[in-house]
Amino acid sequence: MLANAGLKAANGCLYLAAGLLREDELQAASEARWRDFGAAVADGDAGLSATEKDFYTRFSRPSARVLLVGSGAGRDLLALHLMGYDVTGLEQVPHLVAMSRKLAERHGVTIPVYGGRIQTAELNGCFDAVIFSLGCYSYMQGHDARVAALRRLHPHLSRAGRVLLSYHPRQGGSRIAGRLTAVSARLSRAGWTPEPGDVFSRDFMTPRVLRYQHEFEPRELVQECADAGFQIVA
Repeated sequence: MLANAGLKAANGCLYLAAGLLREDELQAASEARWRDFGAAVADGDAGLSATEKDFYTRFSRPSARVLLVGSGAGRDLLALHLMGYDVTGLEQVPHLVAMSRKLAERHGVTIPVYGGRIQTAELNGCFDAVIFSLGCYSYMQGHDARVAALRRLHPHLSRAGRVLLSYHPRQGGSRIAGRLTAVSARLSRAGWTPEPGDVFSRDFMTPRVLRYQHEFEPRELVQECADAGFQIVA
């Protein structure tokens, strides 16, 4: 019982600490978290999991022009390229951009990869599909920012173009924890307001980094897509 109380207290402190961080600091934490994810040589050569292959291919066909958002160290990019897709990568972590280019070079292929965030990156050309890599959409902070990112895709989609995204489902969470973050964010003037579904946790992959993700209820995701001018087809 004491251990449970201690765990709750520690979690409360974590949510209080989250509210002290500015948006740019949360963004830096996100980049730190993913800096070495999938960076091993074996990871790059692993190809797509069965889930990823089904997700990527169900609504897009080989030879389609694809923008992969959150392309990481290049595993998905290389796999899609070898499957016949005309794929371009977009990745916010410079280190991973370099890793993905080296992976393509090692396999003797050329795959364009650009650095930047989907919220602000310059997008060139028209795509048959914009794919957010698995879970990537949940790591974007704030309803308005996510909707704005989706809206800016409209001019870059072909007539039958589609956006494919996945998300972390809502697990319940604690209202008290969210209120703690809201209070500390307001008092510290952090410049952002936590939303229902925002989750913070310790990242065991990267010590001393606070992990953020947004967990969605299905109707919330449908509403964000509608707000951005998209219609859910599946």
